[in-house]
Amino acid sequence: MERKQKIKDFRKQLDTTLLTSPGLANKDAIRKLVQSQLQSAPAEVQEKRVAQVSNMLDIQRSACGNDFKSSKHGAWKLKEDTEGYRVMYREGPEGSPFHTLLTEGYADGPVDVCLGAAWELSLYKNWWPQYNFPTFKVLTSCRLKKVRLDEQISLLRMKVPWPLSDREVVLDYFELECFEDDLVIVLLNSVST
Repeated sequence: MERKQKIKDFRKQLDTTLLTSPGLANKDAIRKLVQSQLQSAPAEVQEKRVAQVSNMLDIQRSACGNDFKSSKHGAWKLKEDTEGYRVMYREGPEGSPFHTLLTEGYADGPVDVCLGAAWELSLYKNWWPQYNFPTFKVLTSCRLKKVRLDEQISLLRMKVPWPLSDREVVLDYFELECFEDDLVIVLLNSVST
C-alpha cells in the first residue's frame, strides 16, 4: 500500500512539473534548453530535437492525471495500470492502422542506474522478459553508432511468437537533462530506412 501511494505521489509530481514548469512551458523555453545541451550541433538538428521534445511533452500533458483529456493527439485509453507502470494507447489518424503507445514507469533507484538500463544495450537480456513459451526474447542488442554523449543509434532484434517472424528495430536514443525540474527526458524513436 505504501508503494502504491509513493507511485501516486511521483505521478502527481510529474503531472505538476509538466503543467507548471516555466522551462517546459512553450517551444521557446524548450528551444533554449535543447540549444544549451546541443551547442555544437547544427541548427537543423537542434530544431528537430525541439520539435520532438515539444511533441512528446504535449503527449505527456494530454495524459496527466486519471481523466485523460482529448487533445489534438486524440484521447488516451488505459490499457494497464500496475504498481510499477501504466500503459496507455490511442488510435492513430482516421483510417490508419497505427496506434501511439505511452508507457510511464516508476523505478526505485538513482537516475544514473535508470538511464543505464535503457542506455546499456548489453543489459537488455538481463531486464527484458525472456519467455520460451510463447517465445519472446532479445536475440541481439548492440550500439551501431554513438552520435554524442547524449545520443546513440542502436539495433534491437527480438524473437517473437509464431506466426510472426523475428523482428528488428533500429533505435535513436536521445536524452535531455532538465535537472531544474527534477526531470530527465529520454526519447526513443525508430529510425526509418
